[in-house]
Amino acid sequence: MRKTENKKLSQIVGELTAFFLNHGSDTFEIEVNQKNDQEKITIKTKMIKKEDLDFFLEKMSRKRETEIETYGWSLMGDTELEITGLLIDEVFHEEKNGNLIVTLNRVRKQP
Repeated sequence: MRKTENKKLSQIVGELTAFFLNHGSDTFEIEVNQKNDQEKITIKTKMIKKEDLDFFLEKMSRKRETEIETYGWSLMGDTELEITGLLIDEVFHEEKNGNLIVTLNRVRKQP
């Protein structure tokens, strides 16, 4: 199970990378913090356009879906976050001094 969870996490990070690159971020940091029961992904970048941030937050704030968690995540690949948000439990963001910090929390499913 750990290998599958790691693959999901790497695909989530890939989708986030593509999104921020495609929406004007030319410099950003992604930090991944894994624990046995949860993952935290933090993105730090310059502020993006308000409409892009609103789109991002809307996609990331969707309710996590077990069916997608089980079967659909393998379809990910530059889907403009359509599936990614369905794999995330919580999203938080902070705008500070022209910078954006986004934190995504994901609880690992138990085997």
